[in-house]
Amino acid sequence: MGNADAMYLLGNIYDEAKCDYDYDLHKENERIVSNDDEQIFKWYKCAADKGCKKAFIEVALRYLDEDNLECNKRAANKWFKMAISWNQSAAEKGDPVAMLAIAEVYSRYNFNKTLRYGGLPNKDSLSDRWRKFAFATLKRRADEGDAEAMIELGIMFYYGTGVTKNYAESVRFLKRAAESDDDKIKIRAYRKLADIIKSNDDSISFYKKAAQLGDFISMRILWKHYKTEKDAEKNLAEAERWLKKSEEIQTAFLANLPKD
Repeated sequence: MGNADAMYLLGNIYDEAKCDYDYDLHKENERIVSNDDEQIFKWYKCAADKGCKKAFIEVALRYLDEDNLECNKRAANKWFKMAISWNQSAAEKGDPVAMLAIAEVYSRYNFNKTLRYGGLPNKDSLSDRWRKFAFATLKRRADEGDAEAMIELGIMFYYGTGVTKNYAESVRFLKRAAESDDDKIKIRAYRKLADIIKSNDDSISFYKKAAQLGDFISMRILWKHYKTEKDAEKNLAEAERWLKKSEEIQTAFLANLPKD
């Protein structure tokens, strides 16, 4: 129907089909969709052409990919510049998400290969500068009690984005975020803690906390965990319980979708 956001999300679904998941919503060892580079490019490009700004960098990266039949360095340069331009004004007004988006553009784009097309030099210093701006902005907001900023800081500390890697600080900020009164923020924090935590028992504990708040993905992870783990961790009754809960969530979600 021409909805640009839907086009972007469809491209995203095809893109994520590359991930190493081995089950979908219904059957094990199947994916939701096949990994199809042509479909990925098609839907990102459709979204970008309709003005979906999140799609700009995705289109640029695919134009830059030498394995892509659509490879075109000049077109890549155009879309990268548009991605920077779109985020620039928001970043200058203090939006850390826009700052990180610009940093991502600079870090992922091989400017050296495209200088003859008007690319920009010094990509590493520009990327680092915007990441540091983002970190400083998020740190100030987290100090003021912003739980979403705490989650972003936790992620930055974990990956060493704009700051020295620090696992303990990452966990500390994510646990602070999980104290929020907002269930959506709690779920994000619990899921991220489950992803990065080093102890398997603690990881499952965080997935349970997210699942108890109604998080479908955590329920599916618990279902698979209890179904496939060996020895004491294997628990088919518990697996069945989480599967049923996730199906209830899925049924309710589908029932509330627009009919058209």
